[in-house]
Amino acid sequence: MRVTVFTVMIGKTDMLASPLVVDPAARYLCFSDRPVRVTPYEWVRIPPSTEPRLASRRVKALADHSVLLESDATLYHDASYRLLCGPGWVSHLLEREPCDLVALRHPKRRVAEREAKQIAKYGYLPRVDALAHVRRYREAGCPKDVITAGGLLGRRVSPIMAQFNALWWDEVQRWNGRDQASLDFCAWSLGVRIYRTKGTIKDNVYAAWREAPELEEVSA
Repeated sequence: MRVTVFTVMIGKTDMLASPLVVDPAARYLCFSDRPVRVTPYEWVRIPPSTEPRLASRRVKALADHSVLLESDATLYHDASYRLLCGPGWVSHLLEREPCDLVALRHPKRRVAEREAKQIAKYGYLPRVDALAHVRRYREAGCPKDVITAGGLLGRRVSPIMAQFNALWWDEVQRWNGRDQASLDFCAWSLGVRIYRTKGTIKDNVYAAWREAPELEEVSA
């Protein structure tokens, strides 16, 4: 299974670090509005945006660049992560389970209502709007039991995942660029199978997280 690693840096954002281990069989891409000189990442040029957060989330959610679509799977990581190993674990888990998406659980929260309140606390959306989005999910029947962390995502390249990515991007826009509160709803809506592997954003064998105060409360 061919896995392409990618991350996004648009506008003022975290600085990218070279992976601790590089898989020579994988491609590493950084979508950015400025030159990227971090080995082994290839720079994929993105036009500057007046809304860098939304522009960044669009690339992350849709994952529809032609280079990504040539792969069997992709591994997205926030630029705040330094990869500790090659992406082989993604193909291993996607094939072993089987599943459509592999990720980590949220380290603190299990219900989207709490995530919505944190998003409102940091001013991304009015509290009433954020909670209204989650209420819509509950009224549709989406269960209240887990939040999948959005900073490290392994995804199949497949028709069902293309539908998931498009729906996720629609929801991300409703959330003013925040993507985590809607991920599980989108997966549930389409029957996308998520495997949540061991560890948290602060303690896992795949990537080291360079902590930032905002990200601790509302990650990706």
